[in-house]
Amino acid sequence: MPRRQDLGCGPGEVAKNSKRQHLNHQWRRYLKLIKWEDGSLLEGLLLVLEHCATWECYLGMSNEIGAIEKAVIWPQYVKDRIHSTYMYLAGSIGLTALSAMAVSRTPVLMSFMMRSSWVTIGATFAAMIGAGTLVRSISYDRSPGPKHLAWLLHSGVMGAVVAPLTILGGPLLLRAAWYTAGIVGGLSTVAMCAPSEKFLNMGAPLGVGLGLVFVSSLGSMFFPPTSVAGASLYTVAVYGGLVLFSMFLLYDTQKVIKRAE
Repeated sequence: MPRRQDLGCGPGEVAKNSKRQHLNHQWRRYLKLIKWEDGSLLEGLLLVLEHCATWECYLGMSNEIGAIEKAVIWPQYVKDRIHSTYMYLAGSIGLTALSAMAVSRTPVLMSFMMRSSWVTIGATFAAMIGAGTLVRSISYDRSPGPKHLAWLLHSGVMGAVVAPLTILGGPLLLRAAWYTAGIVGGLSTVAMCAPSEKFLNMGAPLGVGLGLVFVSSLGSMFFPPTSVAGASLYTVAVYGGLVLFSMFLLYDTQKVIKRAE
């Protein structure tokens, strides 16, 4: 007669199946919270992401080890590279917020950024692309000073771009910041717990999706939002962009780890 473990009824399997049933119940409960009004969509999304991270970490979706297990054997230089990357990310966010506050308190700059003219749109795109290209073109090892100055310039430009959002008010922006932190934290946890190269093969589909969202965003400028075409393009741009950049976060997190290794 087969042993109890061979029948999948051992203590470990019983505990794992019990945990799986519990998380499946939580999954169904979380999905019911996702609504399309009163901001409940983001609240439900945060709970779903928390569930995904828990499922990935505790039940496992593959027999391959993830970055969180490999971190134990990482050499110090890999840890230093990842640490530096996230420190620069945190610094960029802080500098962008300071720049946005400064621009919002400068009437001339705020007036320019609030315009809907093609001049403002073109200047904004040119500034973002130019600053980003400048940062990438300077070597960190050979010219750390100019590299940091270009980084400061890029953060300042991004702050100017998002400065018009300050008219929404502090409480709403603070709530959005907490939502963003929750989404980034949940997706980063999933990427850390997933097999090392699970999301690295999504580069081409993500590029196609980015093009689709970009075209939808441009198209929504030429169709009234009350029309069928305008509403459809707006939906693709907003909710498609939310899903797309969430997937980009998974991809970029594992790409950072891979390049650090």
